[in-house]
Formats: sequence, structure tokens, C-alpha cells
Amino acid sequence: MTATPSSYFASNSTTPATSNSVTFASVDDALDSFSRMLHMNPRPSVVKFGQLVSSLMRMNAFQAAFYASRQMELAGVPHNRYTLSMLLRCFCKLGRVGFGYAVFSKALKFGIQFDDVMLNTLIDGLCKVGKVIEAARLVQNMKEFGCQPDVVSYNTVISSLCKDGMVSKAFDVFSEMKDEKIQPDVFSYNSLIYGLCISSGINEAME
Repeated sequence: MTATPSSYFASNSTTPATSNSVTFASVDDALDSFSRMLHMNPRPSVVKFGQLVSSLMRMNAFQAAFYASRQMELAGVPHNRYTLSMLLRCFCKLGRVGFGYAVFSKALKFGIQFDDVMLNTLIDGLCKVGKVIEAARLVQNMKEFGCQPDVVSYNTVISSLCKDGMVSKAFDVFSEMKDEKIQPDVFSYNSLIYGLCISSGINEAME
């Protein structure tokens, strides 16, 4: 008997599927399930594919998640905001931020609205590969994409600037943060104190 999309995860996962996630015993198990899904007729919805990719990411199998996302595209399974968000996270985790920008551009092309979580993922990815100035510019431009920068957006950039020794620029971003009426938190101040300390501004940090 042919499995149906609605019953597929419940019969093949190691635990019953929920509305948001599914669990597999291993990466190989998930990829085997993915391969069978691609050959089902009719195929499961993009939501089910997204749940599988999400499971791979929870196992930190980012290469496998990227592979699955790419195979979805080749098989004609359309992306939605959820799957593109996961693909963006995969690229950023793998340090392939250029591909992350390609995902971002694809979302804009398809009219898919990004949210602040997705943009914060890209900001974090840029900082991790040393492109902190580009990340700061993206924070400034978030409103152009219908998103509002939050304390996470600013803290990510401030922390990276301080770690890179660009403390003056970090304070500029901190000022922008306050101008936007975003309340700094403990992490904001700790990052600035750390930056002052490593730049020999011990007395200023104490103040």
C-alpha cells in the first residue's frame, strides 16, 4: 500500500510527528525518509519537507539540511518563508554567507517577507565571517525590508566590533541603538566594557 503524505511522518519517524517537528533516529534515517518523500505520488506538502529539514538542523547536520533543500528545488518543491529561513541559517552556520545573501535575494524575488529573526541570522553570519561593517550596515537598512532592528540586532554587531577592536564604532552603533529607542541590556554594556578593557581603556571601563 502506498504511504500518504498525511501518514508518512507518523509511520517513519522514531517518535510521533507534531504539527511543528518530527524526530529521526539519525541523519541517515532522515535522509532515507527524505528520498522516499521525493518519490511519493502525490508528494507531501512543503510543510512536511520543512519539518524534515528542521529535524536535520536540530541534529546540527547543516550540510545534510542544505543538501535536502537543494534537492527540493531540483525536484520542483517550492520554498516558503519557513524553508528559506532554514536554508539561510544553514548557510550562515556553514560560514557561506554569500549563499545566504542569495537566499535573501530569492525571498525578495518571490515576494516572501523576511522577518527580524531571519535578518538577525544573516547579521550574525556576517559577523562570524569578519564582515561586521557590512552587518552594521544591514542593521541600519532593516527598515527598508519591513523589519525593525531589535536589541539582538544591535548586540550582535556591538559585540563583534568590540572583539575586533573597533570600540569607537561599537559606541557609534550603541548610540544609534538608543536613538532608535531600543533599550540596551546587560549584554550590551558587557560588550562595551570588554572592548574598552582590551583597548587599554581600563579607567574608562570602570567609569
